[in-house]
Amino acid sequence: ATSHYARNVLQGFTFRPRKSTGDKFERMKPLSAAVENGNVLIPSGAPWAKAFINECAAVPNPKLHDDQPDAAAGAFSQLLRTVDPWDWT
Repeated sequence: ATSHYARNVLQGFTFRPRKSTGDKFERMKPLSAAVENGNVLIPSGAPWAKAFINECAAVPNPKLHDDQPDAAAGAFSQLLRTVDPWDWT
């Protein structure tokens, strides 16, 4: 999947995949807390918003997909991370 994104989806962009570790529901907690506190805006008119919200609301139902909330939680964590601009590891 990573090589597909590097070759087809994100071609021309700097792309560094990060392996997820630990329990996915634990990884979702910071994003969930931010949403509950009103710190996340989801544009209601966006064509993807309803499907995204429905998928997030279904977590942690193991019978349903949770790819979108899992990816959003990973992106949220990366955005919150304190990054040293000189550290390229």
